[in-house]
Amino acid sequence: MSKSRKMSPKCRSKRMRSSYITIVAAIIIHGIMVPQCSARRIAQGDDFPAFSVKTLSGIQVDRDTGSNRMAMVAFLMAGQKSSEQAAQDLQRVITSYEEHRHEMDIVIVMDDPVFTDAFKDTAQDPNDAICLVHDVEKELWGQFHIIAAPTVIISDKSDKVTSVIVGHGYDFIPSLRFHLNQALGIAQTMTAEEVGKVKTVQNKTSSARIRRHLKMAKMLEDKGRTDASLQQLDQASKIDPNDLQVVLEIGRLNCVRSKPDLALKALEGRDFTTPAGKAASELVLGWASRLQGDFEAAQQHLLKATSQDPTSVRAWFELGQVYEATSQNDLALKAYKEALLVLMECE
Repeated sequence: MSKSRKMSPKCRSKRMRSSYITIVAAIIIHGIMVPQCSARRIAQGDDFPAFSVKTLSGIQVDRDTGSNRMAMVAFLMAGQKSSEQAAQDLQRVITSYEEHRHEMDIVIVMDDPVFTDAFKDTAQDPNDAICLVHDVEKELWGQFHIIAAPTVIISDKSDKVTSVIVGHGYDFIPSLRFHLNQALGIAQTMTAEEVGKVKTVQNKTSSARIRRHLKMAKMLEDKGRTDASLQQLDQASKIDPNDLQVVLEIGRLNCVRSKPDLALKALEGRDFTTPAGKAASELVLGWASRLQGDFEAAQQHLLKATSQDPTSVRAWFELGQVYEATSQNDLALKAYKEALLVLMECE
């Protein structure tokens, strides 16, 4: 008769840690990871989040769900020509919806009050539906996971996101009008297909070309063609070397390709100011540092990444890898467990 052997706590911990590593690594390596499992822009079809903000005039505004009003939140960044152009176009469009203002919650989020003058004739009444917000700490940017500006998010009266407009191009006004009409339930003079044709015809702006290269890069990466994906990102970078979303993608993809030197070079001298941008940059820096064997730097960056974005599976996994490499086994186990918990919550 065989005797059962008791497994020591140390062995149990080691086996459990090994299981976590195997599961999380398999998910990441084979690309099964759910997109919602990391900080990202809010997307069409998502629930529009409730939020509280204080306007430039000091009025507290609480935007809850169930208000039966559509909402539009626009994020503008100072010193950026595309944001300046978007501010002017937003003012023109908002003014034309005067008779529907009672059905609308409009929030203009600025990282600097420099845009105030653009809306001074639009938001004079304290009881108006238009709120001008100076979000210097970028708290609202973080809540909506905004990386690039300008970004406009629109929801319908049932609090579902109907549109996310990123960047500014010649199609900005017709696209904005179309999605506002859609959210308000106003009969359209242009179909979605016709708006799409406008975007196709006018897809020659720098912002539109960059978005096209980003989309193509993602598609190629999903097919495992990382070199071709990087070529698309390089083309986007040539259009605008200061586009931070492109910079982050180049850094991340070079980590995927196990090219840490190139990843770190991509982020060198870059200043990420939004919460989502900071979290993504710390992940890339930590990931690249781990690949280089600089575990101390990697741990510091990845602790910041998981703190700024606790929903990043990759950040938790990389932190677990660092702990594992430095024999901090209990901490490694906790990090891998966090990665699994995030994945399970995303199912």
